[in-house]
Amino acid sequence: MFFLIYSTSDQGFKEYVPSEEDWEKVAGVCSFLKVFSDVTKVVSGTGYSTSNLFLSEIRRVKKIIDKKAIDPNLHIREMARKMELKFEKYWGETNLVMAIGAVMDPRFKMKLPAFCFPNLYPIASDSETNLSYLGNALTDLYLEYCREEKDASKEKNESEISSSDANFMAEHSEIPQGINDYESFIRESGGILEPTKSELEDYLSEKIVAPTSKFDVLAWWKGNSSKFSILSKMAADILSIPISTVASESTFSAGSRVIEPHRSCLKPETVEVLLCGADWVRELYGLKKAKQEEDKEIVIHLD
Repeated sequence: MFFLIYSTSDQGFKEYVPSEEDWEKVAGVCSFLKVFSDVTKVVSGTGYSTSNLFLSEIRRVKKIIDKKAIDPNLHIREMARKMELKFEKYWGETNLVMAIGAVMDPRFKMKLPAFCFPNLYPIASDSETNLSYLGNALTDLYLEYCREEKDASKEKNESEISSSDANFMAEHSEIPQGINDYESFIRESGGILEPTKSELEDYLSEKIVAPTSKFDVLAWWKGNSSKFSILSKMAADILSIPISTVASESTFSAGSRVIEPHRSCLKPETVEVLLCGADWVRELYGLKKAKQEEDKEIVIHLD
């Protein structure tokens, strides 16, 4: 509208007025990028989201990229295919953590990966293989937490037994030696026999919590820590892993480029270390970035 009004007052401007075709292209690009804007706000906001939210958002990105890769408009297709190459590279490096994070949400468990994987892995055999791999990785990770818990418990019991062993033997000297041996075994093992079913199996076999957007997954695990003592520790570690260390405000702001002129000669790995370290320090001490004096776009190609 404003372009048309301006063209009537300045005849020389007519040749620069966008055509209907140009506006259609702009509308197509905007609708395409809106999905990325929405997803970015979820996965890289200043107050980091828990990792249970990432998998469904990544599926959303994959779905829109696949759709736009066969779009009738050539410029949209070319944009989508370039994005697809980047997406495949990044997804291959982060899928397992995001999938485990999703399983640690009692609203999702293994159902969300089963829902998302067919989109992320279009070949059915690949989807099934990755679901199986996810299940094995979950089990291995849980067993590692169990071993750590058992070692810590054994260390604690040994220190307690060494200090009270003399008193225990004196008080129970009249009890037959066979009973003493059994009681020693019970005390050394923490007094609890190995359960027939693990916490992970119990958790996955229970019904999912009714899906709702207003759900505090960390509060749920805190409330169920007595029931899932080991699994709750594992969930707390997994859910705290961020998918990105770049805030969404910086991602979509031309004046907040993270690569400044004096950093342009650094290797990508060095820049990544500097940015991650600075971001973690700001998060730890509650600091905010200073507003840049100049609001101009800086594009540096590191490749």
